[in-house]
Amino acid sequence: MTLDPTLRAQVALAALTATGAPRDGEHRTAWEARVATTAAGFASVLSNDRHAVSRVIDGILGDNAKVFTGSIVGVEIEESSGRALITLHTGTGHDKSGNGNEQVRTEDARWPLGRIMARRAHDLIGREVCVWVEVEKTSGGKSVRVVRHLEDRGEAKER
Repeated sequence: MTLDPTLRAQVALAALTATGAPRDGEHRTAWEARVATTAAGFASVLSNDRHAVSRVIDGILGDNAKVFTGSIVGVEIEESSGRALITLHTGTGHDKSGNGNEQVRTEDARWPLGRIMARRAHDLIGREVCVWVEVEKTSGGKSVRVVRHLEDRGEAKER
């Protein structure tokens, strides 16, 4: 596989920027090794569609992405899947109860990505948020909305 020189340059520049200048007294080869390690991390993201970073980017920018706003009213762990269930008041009435609440899920909260999102949602209870979700199919064929990003929009609004 021939690597696009522009992509190589972008990865190198990103690694150089992330690593920063050599530390005081650091030998140049040690600094280059730190830059190379950082570049390897970036390259692994770019080359692996299943990488957590790639999945989040696809979940926000991909064809299965949805964006909406609401206020977070609760977060609880779903025992059967280990995912956090985030209840949002959107006022749209898409839920079966007719109270204007909807639920979305995190990744499995027993893993870092899901745990971080669950904590973030918990910290945003009572806040208005913009929510990016990706619609995924479960092994049983059910469609579920998985949170990829939450953006704080301030105090909750009346709906």
